[in-house]
Amino acid sequence: MIAVLAAILCFSECVVVPPPKPPPPPMNVALASWYDDSGTTASGLHYTYGYASLMFGSDWGHAVRFCHAGRCVVGRMDDHGPYVGGRAFDLNAPLKDALGCPDLCTLRWRDRR
Repeated sequence: MIAVLAAILCFSECVVVPPPKPPPPPMNVALASWYDDSGTTASGLHYTYGYASLMFGSDWGHAVRFCHAGRCVVGRMDDHGPYVGGRAFDLNAPLKDALGCPDLCTLRWRDRR
């Protein structure tokens, strides 16, 4: 009798649990350098130390997740570049510091679109 009551209660009040989300796509690996500038970026934004900007040949404004040495940070595209072969990104000083990158670092990244 108790099992029947439990089944009836569960039928009317049980919550359907959605399937788990698929894991995120794997992260890419790239060599990054950094730049220090006080001018205006190609997107028209003024370079500031408080903005996590970076350079990469992609659309402006979209977010990228970067990881290095156990730290992960999200930055936004705001400029063209980099201008040195073999490097995929030029990070600005705040993004470089937040990741703990030296002048050159190999980082993992994933587009956040």
